[in-house]
Amino acid sequence: GGDAQDKPLASLEEAKKRQEASRKVIMDALKAFQGKEKDVAAMEKAIATLEEVEDAKRMLPALRLEVLLTKGDWAAIAETVKSATGTPEERQIISLVGQSAAKNEQAPAELKKTVAERLAELLKDKGQAYEYQTLARLQWTAGDKEAALATAKRSVESAKELEAKMPSFPT
Repeated sequence: GGDAQDKPLASLEEAKKRQEASRKVIMDALKAFQGKEKDVAAMEKAIATLEEVEDAKRMLPALRLEVLLTKGDWAAIAETVKSATGTPEERQIISLVGQSAAKNEQAPAELKKTVAERLAELLKDKGQAYEYQTLARLQWTAGDKEAALATAKRSVESAKELEAKMPSFPT
């Protein structure tokens, strides 16, 4: 009991309070990224706020990309995709860019091609079914129908492999 017990408990309580405060700041800032009508200035202000929160640092690259997508800054998006090193976070970001570019009629064909090439490179050894679906859709919208069909088949194979390993996993 006594001091030996009180100090660790106080430290734990303080850490819990900091975590709660961080969570509130993060949740409030993320509101700028919700909804159909996005305000770029509010999004950029939210990013500036989140840069000061240690617990939020991992989400910043995806949020910055969301701002670029909202702005339609295709050149900056292409540079982000080209410079990605292939970490799991960057792979996810490239996949998100691919999903957005495939759906967005204003996204230039060259961007779709760049993203498709980079994603194909990252998935050459192994990928998830959803990643292959994204790549197939990108290839299709970029006009590479043969590659899109081959990639779609690879997506189905990947899903079947996962289902064989984990029968209860929804594919």
